[in-house]
Amino acid sequence: MFLSHGQVQTSESIENVFNQIQFSIEEVGANIKSIDRANYQITGKSWIKKRSIIPWKFYVVLNGNLNGTNIEIYDEACGVLGPDKKLIEPLLKSLAKKIPFSTSYNIDRVHREKTDEGVIIDDDVPEISAQTVKSMIKFDILECDVEPVGEYTDNHIYDINKLIFHLEENHELHLASDGDASPILKIPFKNIKDVKISATEKGLFRVRNDLILSITFSTNDDSTSSVVGPVSVRTTPEKIQTINLDVNDKEINPLLEQIKALLQVENDENTKLQIRASFQGINLCTGCHKKDSTFLFSNDHLCGSCFKERYGILISRAENGEYYGGHKLHLAGGKFGDFESGKMYLTNTHFIFNKTNKDQQKAWEIIIAFNSIDLDKWQISEGSRRKNIIMGGAGTDNAMFASGIINESGKRHRIVIPYVDENDINQSPVFGISSLSGNAIRDWVTNLYQAVINNKQMLKESIADDSVLKKENDLTDPLTIAKLRFAKGEITKEEFQEMKKLLE
Repeated sequence: MFLSHGQVQTSESIENVFNQIQFSIEEVGANIKSIDRANYQITGKSWIKKRSIIPWKFYVVLNGNLNGTNIEIYDEACGVLGPDKKLIEPLLKSLAKKIPFSTSYNIDRVHREKTDEGVIIDDDVPEISAQTVKSMIKFDILECDVEPVGEYTDNHIYDINKLIFHLEENHELHLASDGDASPILKIPFKNIKDVKISATEKGLFRVRNDLILSITFSTNDDSTSSVVGPVSVRTTPEKIQTINLDVNDKEINPLLEQIKALLQVENDENTKLQIRASFQGINLCTGCHKKDSTFLFSNDHLCGSCFKERYGILISRAENGEYYGGHKLHLAGGKFGDFESGKMYLTNTHFIFNKTNKDQQKAWEIIIAFNSIDLDKWQISEGSRRKNIIMGGAGTDNAMFASGIINESGKRHRIVIPYVDENDINQSPVFGISSLSGNAIRDWVTNLYQAVINNKQMLKESIADDSVLKKENDLTDPLTIAKLRFAKGEITKEEFQEMKKLLE
């Protein structure tokens, strides 16, 4: 069958696009029938005026890529010679007001196979990893209002009105009532078999949707997932149950994402330790998973011991470091100047610039190993350190006149550290340190230069020791000893040949 097809690329994350496009669907008057959060797909129906008195199905498919997110919209309403734009174009225009497009949108006519379950569209399903959960340690939702829907043999199920993430001690979902201290139902994450969103039709003409969160889980005699509280139920091993919950539409997608992410790392004890530690206000070290972290990097939070093991002995640190560009991956320039502010660390083996951010996904580092630095290109750059503004003026009762002169005074020094990064690319980042006298960077230059020299000297000594060791090993080789004795005249040529035959 032929479908109308719209496509556009955005630099925004797939999660943000998935949330925003649902609002756009509502704005254009279409209705969502089902949401597949795992595959980032949406199915719906539309009653577009001046098109048809019957609803047409449409499908939204999102694909994450290196440049952001690719957005595709398929509409079953399609002309004989070309696409029907009455749904796709308004939908894309509505979405463009919420997120920036990095390409122009295109609407065309495509052929897709259709089954009873909908249109077959090949799609790479992104997996939620342990790293995703680590970035979600401060969860969006820890408790939300819910309402059970459907029929249940246990009437106490209908008393549930809260869903609570219980992660500080046990990795569980608690379903509880406001008035009761103990939960009515406990579901360990290890027992959850499936979680998904479905939609039910509402209203006289069934044009409204009510989104339902369905949790399928197993219960057994050794588990705490059986119903507790007023009613105690002994269940048979591996009994499968499903509970359907009506959840606020704005919360249902992040709620589903959180549950799926936690299911992915159910067997990752280190990540579970991090989650528990976060509720106690501890930012657990990602190296040893035992101590509170002191050094917060984009992908690692390290305690002092793990930092020392990975990067060496700390010599100096600066909380007011400045980065002025020169690295091909990281641009310079903040909101209030021509540099990025961050922390700088100097050890006996590494120089590190750490661009911190409350949003950990926006943090980054430049880590320079001393053995990768090119000392021949090492340099100190010089620039103006401050500006003096001299103002003067005169005026009358009705008007005022002013003039001014800006004089630059003092010098600001920056250090250029040329090195070869882990991808064998030459980089020349420029760094400075903010200080009133400008002496701070001078001290750092001295310490850094001396540390690099010491490191390179230690490397030479290590190579020399290896060479001596090799020579000593050669002196214990029988054939080498025979050659030396022959060279010194201690044995004849015939004796050497005889030894050589025996040794070879």
